[in-house]
Amino acid sequence: MQQKSSSNKTSIPIDGNGMGYITILVKMIEEKTLTPILDFYMTAPYEDVVKNIIDKQHVDYIKNMQIIIYSNDHNPPHFHVISKDKSVDAKFTIEDCNYLGGDIGNKDLKRIQAFHADMKTQTVMTMIWNKRKQ
Repeated sequence: MQQKSSSNKTSIPIDGNGMGYITILVKMIEEKTLTPILDFYMTAPYEDVVKNIIDKQHVDYIKNMQIIIYSNDHNPPHFHVISKDKSVDAKFTIEDCNYLGGDIGNKDLKRIQAFHADMKTQTVMTMIWNKRKQ
């Protein structure tokens, strides 16, 4: 394997074809992930494509966390909590704020539970979730 130097004197390993590791990784991602997705959207009947489009609804923001409901998501009815820096990425049931999984600290968990305790919040989230059935 050869080394290629850039102007700032760091070396980037390259293979025999002159491709760096990052280039190879991007190519693998394209081939294994993006190509099948694009193939589906380019060749599937219009109705199938429309069914697979995610309907994302932002419910609210708490500190640096977004509360999101994907109205065409799987059961049980739930919401996602995702922080801007992605350190929080968790799911909770709409009915009783039961933790379903993901990453969240105790302090942020208490914030989500307090947010969910408001009956208006639960009503709004249920309405958004039920939108998928219309």
